[in-house]
Amino acid sequence: MSEVEKKDKKKDQKDKKNKDKTDPAFDADALPSPEVVADALQYEVIASDDSKHALSSLITSTKRTCIIFIRHFFCGLCQDYITNICKITSPEELAANESSLVFIGCGDPSLISFYVKETGCTFPLYADPSGGLYDKLGMIRGLNWNEKPEYAETSLPANICRSMSQVVRAGFKKASKAGEINRNGGEFVFTQDGQCTWAHRMPDSIGHTLPQQIKEVMMMTTPTIAPIMTTTMEDAPSSSS
Repeated sequence: MSEVEKKDKKKDQKDKKNKDKTDPAFDADALPSPEVVADALQYEVIASDDSKHALSSLITSTKRTCIIFIRHFFCGLCQDYITNICKITSPEELAANESSLVFIGCGDPSLISFYVKETGCTFPLYADPSGGLYDKLGMIRGLNWNEKPEYAETSLPANICRSMSQVVRAGFKKASKAGEINRNGGEFVFTQDGQCTWAHRMPDSIGHTLPQQIKEVMMMTTPTIAPIMTTTMEDAPSSSS
C-alpha cells in the first residue's frame, strides 16, 4: 500500500470515528425502531460487582425508566451533570411518581465505585465497556471544547485539571479503562413493557439534556413527550431577565 493510500485509509477511519451531527443521517431525537429496541433490551451491562444485567431488567421496577448514557468515566462535564441531577431529585422522589433513573457509562466496571464517590451519584450505575449498547441505540462520537454547557459547575480548563487529577488518583492502569474519550451518550425513556417513548442523543461532548428538563420528563404523567434540546451558558437567559 502506498503512502497516499495509507493516508487516505487513516483519514477514512478518522472521519468514521468522529462522525458527528453534521452527518445528515444523524437525528439526535429520533426514536429507535421497535426492532432496535428489542435487540437493545437483551444487551447486558455490568455492575460494580461484575454481575451482568440485561437492559430489560433495569426497566421493570417502575412504569417508566430514564436510561442516561454518560461519556468516559473521567469526563468532568458528565460528572457535573450527574451531580446536578442528584441535587434536584432522588430515587425516592421519582419512585413516588412511578419513575426511575439509571446511568450507564462506557468504561470498565472497576471504575464505578470510584465514579460514585466522586459524583455522589445516588442512582444505579452500570458499565458498557465495549460501547455496544451506545452503538445499537445510535449514539455517536465527536468532541466540542469550545462551549460550556449550563450544567457545568466549573470552567472547561478546571474540568480538565480535575479529570487529570482523578486519573492520577485512580492510577493509570484503571484510567486506561475509562472509556473512549470521544464517545458521547444520550437519554432514553423506556416504559415497563419495553417501549422507548423518548430519546435524545448527544450531538457532541456537551449535549446532554439539561438536568431540570430530565426531571420534568420523569415527573410528567405521560411518558410520550416532545424531545427537549440542550442549551449552553451562552444560550441560557441571564438571572436579571
